[in-house]
Order: sequence, then C-alpha cells, then structure tokens
Amino acid sequence: MRLGLLLLGLAACPHRGPSPLVSDDPALAEASAPAGSPTETVRRARTASSPDLRARAWAVDLGGESIGERVVGLSDADPVVQRAVVRSLGPDAEGILVGVVANAERDPFVRAEAAIALGRDAGIAALDTHWRGGGLARAYASFRLGAPDGRAALESVLAAGDLPLEPWFFLELSAEPDPGLAAALAKGQLHVEEELAFTLAAARVRLGDPSAAEALEEGLRHADEEVRLEVVDLLNGLPSPAGDGLLERARRDTSEFVATYAELVSLSRAGKAGSVFERAAASPDWEERQFAARYLQSAGASRATEKLLSTLLTDASPAVRAAAATAAGASGAAPFRAALEGLLRDGSQEVSFAAARALLTL
Repeated sequence: MRLGLLLLGLAACPHRGPSPLVSDDPALAEASAPAGSPTETVRRARTASSPDLRARAWAVDLGGESIGERVVGLSDADPVVQRAVVRSLGPDAEGILVGVVANAERDPFVRAEAAIALGRDAGIAALDTHWRGGGLARAYASFRLGAPDGRAALESVLAAGDLPLEPWFFLELSAEPDPGLAAALAKGQLHVEEELAFTLAAARVRLGDPSAAEALEEGLRHADEEVRLEVVDLLNGLPSPAGDGLLERARRDTSEFVATYAELVSLSRAGKAGSVFERAAASPDWEERQFAARYLQSAGASRATEKLLSTLLTDASPAVRAAAATAAGASGAAPFRAALEGLLRDGSQEVSFAAARALLTL
C-alpha cells in the first residue's frame, strides 16, 4: 500500500505506470461539465465520483455560503468528505457540530474534527457529555482541545500502536515538535504493520526524535524503487538538517527516476530552480513532468519557471495539467489567468477544479 499518495494531495506519491490520460484513473479521466465560472466548477467538483476531489472541493471557501449550504456536505457517504465539511463550519455552527460529536454512528475522526471545530470549552463539554469511552480519535480531540487528561490519553493510545493508516493523521500530529508524542510513537512503532514504518519514522523526526531518521535511511536502501520513492516523498516534509542530508543521499540513487525526483524536491526546499526542472518538464515520462510541475511552485519565481509552468499547463497528461494548475495558483495565478480560464473547460474534472481553485486566489 502506498501511503504517500495522500501526503501532498493530487497524485502525491509517484508510481510507475501508464499516464492517467486514459480513463483507467477515474479521478483524472472524469469529464467536466461545460465551462462555467470558477465557483460553479468547484460546486460541480463537490459531486464528483472521487471522494478525495469532493473533499478538496468542500475545503474551498467560496465566500458568502450559508451554514445551510455547507451542511449539505455532511450527507456525503465518505468520512474524508465529512471531515472537510466539518472543518469549514467553525463554532458558528455549534448546534450542528455538537450533533456530529453526539452521533455514535459517524466516523470517529469526523466526530473528533467536530469537537475540535467547536473550540476548547464547547469542544471539551461536547466530548464529556456525548462521547464516553476511549479510542484514538477521542484522545486526539481531547489533546488538541487542551483537556486536562488529553495528553495522557493520547500518549497511551499511541504507545499501544492503535494507529490509523491515514497519512493526514501523522502530518497533523507532528505539526509541532513534541518529545512526549515522539516517545509514545517510538513505543507504538513496535506494534504496527510494516506499511506504516516509514510514515511513523518521518512523524517522529518532525516531533523531535532524530534517531528515527535511521529507518528512513534504511528505506532509501530498499530494493524496491517504489519504496524509495515513498521515502523521498516523506523527506520533503522533514525539517533541516535531517531532511536535507537524506535527500542528498537519495539524489545519488542508482535509479535515475528516484534521483531526479529527489533533486527536484531538494531544490524546491531551497527555493531554487535548476536545469533538472527543464529536463524533467521535457521528459517523455509523464510522471517526471508531473514532478516538475508540482515542485516549481516553491522553486522561486522567475521568467524561466513561468515559462515552464505555461508549457506544462498544456501538457498531454491530465495529471501534469492538474499539477501545473495547482502550482500556478500557489505561485501567483495572475500570469496564467488566460490559460487557467481555458482549463475550466478541460475534459478532466481534476484539471478544471485545479484551475478554478487557482483562479479563486486572484
């Protein structure tokens, strides 16, 4: 199982295979409705077949939406979407959020998100009144809200290895250094499935446990190229100097594919562009072109990067066009307005959504 896929959103963790230009990837091949405004495009994406796309669409603030309009998203069957909707509500929707916390049939992390959205006092009260018992999600909500017993409860569950497979959890958990949580994860890592090993190691490094970098270094020596690519993905989120040193090692990988990816990540972390971006953008391999598009947004603004993004916005692969549209929005969409407006009519709903989201930043 490739856990890196959700770390960075759209096609975050690379994998070798055919370009999703063809319809074997529903999230990319799903046809868009006729072009409309960026707002209309985002609204259509909220009913897409891909839960991940629906969740990202609900996370977009369209401005002026009523609570009633947003609550509709809570009827979505997928908890990933429900979490995105809950996050968009805030304490102004207190009654609705309390109802989500109280609903034992909801996904535990959706209930936890609702408690967190209520804020400290109301959230703790909702947990105490409507959600008895334990479990990771409740402990996490209690910790995030600053409840007196929150830290002890969360550290106990983490140490027992009762952990989800979702990468978002570990990214959020390790957003700030915390030696106590790092120590608990170190104990929990002894009890988890192998597929979580590198994700947990990266989280421990971010939490302040440099010894966990050894597991990531071991991953860079793995015989499977897919595993090495996953580790490079995780290295992008590590602080310096741990992340920089490991990326330097990955840049010397025997696989040109892995080495190119590591170099793109390394340069983007330094806010630099280099000839590797031009080579990757011109590669016959759609995944290398996608890499270039994804990391150009943090490689520093210049005429050269603007030219490369403009080219990638017209790429034959929808995965590349979507990544380029996302990068254009992150780096300042104004120079790409005309191209992005054209992509609102793209045959891939992923691409039209990425263009709409970028245009809404203007």
